[in-house]
Amino acid sequence: MAVDMKVADGLLRLILLRGPLGNCVFTGDYDRNALDATLHKFCKC
Repeated sequence: MAVDMKVADGLLRLILLRGPLGNCVFTGDYDRNALDATLHKFCKC
């Protein structure tokens, strides 16, 4: 993907739920180790 709006300055941004359904935040401020651990748990990579 040449233009991916989730990536800015080489940083992946995520849409994270905050509270009730419909409340979310678009952010690049997250724990990268937690993301890696989650992906490894759910992916057979």
